[in-house]
Amino acid sequence: MKGDNKIEGLLWKFLNKLAMINFSKKRFKIFVAFISVILFVSPDFSFAQLSKNDMRLYKRVLKQAEENFRIEEYEEARKLYQRADSMIPDNPATNFKIGECLIKGNNQRDAIPYLCKSVMKSTDSTLNPECFYYLGKLYHQSHFFNNAISSFTSYLELIKEDNPKFAEVKAEIATCKYGQELSQNSVVDSFENLGKIINSEFPEYSPVITADEQTLIFTSRRPGSTGGYYEVDNMYYEDIYLSEKVEGNWSEPVSISENINTPAHESTVGLSPDGSYLFLYRSENNGDLYYSEQNGTEWSIPLPIPGEFVNSKSAELSCSISPDGNYLYFSSDRPGGLGGFDIYVSKKLPGEFGWGKGKNLGPPINTPMDEDAPFIHSDGKTLYFSSKGHKNMGGYDIFRSRSENNIWSEPENLGFPINTAGDDIYFVLSADGKHGYYSSSRVGSLGDKDIWLIQMPVSKGELSLTILKGIVTDEETKEPVDAKVIIVDNQLKEAVQVTNTVGGKFLVVLPPGRNYGIIVDNEEYIFYSINKEIPIMSSFETNEIKIELQKIQVGKEVILNNIFFNTGSAELKTESTKELEKIKDLLKTNPQIDIEISGHTDNVGLEVKNKKLSLDRAQSVINYLIENNIDKSRLTANGYGSSQPIADNSTPEGRQQNRRTVMRITYVKM
Repeated sequence: MKGDNKIEGLLWKFLNKLAMINFSKKRFKIFVAFISVILFVSPDFSFAQLSKNDMRLYKRVLKQAEENFRIEEYEEARKLYQRADSMIPDNPATNFKIGECLIKGNNQRDAIPYLCKSVMKSTDSTLNPECFYYLGKLYHQSHFFNNAISSFTSYLELIKEDNPKFAEVKAEIATCKYGQELSQNSVVDSFENLGKIINSEFPEYSPVITADEQTLIFTSRRPGSTGGYYEVDNMYYEDIYLSEKVEGNWSEPVSISENINTPAHESTVGLSPDGSYLFLYRSENNGDLYYSEQNGTEWSIPLPIPGEFVNSKSAELSCSISPDGNYLYFSSDRPGGLGGFDIYVSKKLPGEFGWGKGKNLGPPINTPMDEDAPFIHSDGKTLYFSSKGHKNMGGYDIFRSRSENNIWSEPENLGFPINTAGDDIYFVLSADGKHGYYSSSRVGSLGDKDIWLIQMPVSKGELSLTILKGIVTDEETKEPVDAKVIIVDNQLKEAVQVTNTVGGKFLVVLPPGRNYGIIVDNEEYIFYSINKEIPIMSSFETNEIKIELQKIQVGKEVILNNIFFNTGSAELKTESTKELEKIKDLLKTNPQIDIEISGHTDNVGLEVKNKKLSLDRAQSVINYLIENNIDKSRLTANGYGSSQPIADNSTPEGRQQNRRTVMRITYVKM
């Protein structure tokens, strides 16, 4: 090899680090043999070996290769450079250009031998420092962190500090060192490719799921796209697909809806926990966010998120809605941010599906670099997002931060192997915290990007959410009924969630430490009342209930599960307010009906006292209605004591069920 001691020492230091640190013994022997052949057997390149005619041809080939490279026809340029290399082997400049063509043509790993050869065949005057820069990038992407550090270090030794890339490469070295640290320990139990049912040889990415993991919606660029073939990048247009779990397995994905998939690109970015609202990205207006609402079995035509505070003249790339539907987290590069894309939050306005002014989350979430792909977990306080600005392994990494008293914790890198040296983005997590869904082109993919299932370790008691799933039907016909589901925080005496059933089904996520009243309402029926207490340290659970709504007819009755009294008292607790208001609304909306309010007790104590207490409690409800302008002639109070049990009084649970307040329709004017 030609060259002075400086180049030779630099090269051998570089090669020794590569061989000694990262190669197995077998690979090391092969590598040494390869190096030996290149260094001591292959001839040095020489122009004198060609005739004049061949030299003219050689120069024409190089000139055409340079022109193809200039117009970004990298594959054609590579073939020409390789032809030139066959005519005059081992030219460092030619091998560098072959490697550069492979990199720009997305064949990065194939570029490494050519870049190494360029280094090894160079002298002081012919060595291109960019070889080490590219090698550092390639080794970094392949998680050969030591190799990358060695390459980047060699690059810094060959350039000056005023070089624009000097600071960048120093930062790359720090990133590689952090990558070494993170890659020592896995933070997941396993990765599992969702397989051929979901994935194809074409790209699948940006998965979103319902809180109960029964519905998966994702973006794909597979054949059958509504827009057909996209000649700009030689791939199919983006379309959105939907799959549902059937007996524990994902169904064959189907195009989600003709209302959503169009001849243009459509991409998923978010989904409400119950699956009733889908958020998607479209490139109009520099990039805007849209939403579609599920109505029965159909999805509405997507509309831009309304108002002037979410979409702007800048780009909005992705969003996530909180489990109570009151907060929208989104990414934007609008003016006034910390730099690049930042994450913002907007509060829902009263009434329609509109949003208030977006507030920048600021530090510690946002940095001077890009933050994107927010996902607010079903607990309402854990935010997952991707960032280039926090301490990471390279590109976008996925981070987690928790909010306590509206203060976000320092973001935590989810670590290896979720995060890699490439871009890791669009991570979503099931409500129970056990399963992450994520798109990656890692080893084991079926062709391009695939959707993977990540088994996440969850400590006992880490999550104490309750998912309440219900199906609402007509008591007589058993057909699904569309109804409004109102979630009331009984301590706050206010509705914290309002949603609608889809095909008679609903799903709500209930955070711990509260007592909830759940009211299911349709104007043609008597409302249905549920009470749910979730202790602060309860474990994650899913409850499924069947609700049969009753038509407004004489004799129909409903238990008022959110009417509360102190033990032995007939004084209404303030937590009863929302339920009382619902009775009042029912009577005002239906002036043709009369009702009876009856009180019931368990069998503990003297029956005479039980009857008096039950009557007094019923009368307290009647008094509230009269005070709120309901004609007392329409109201009757009765106390039945323990005479009409609905459960076994021998158990605490049975006695609790027997202590109840009931509303019954006594008259309907025809």
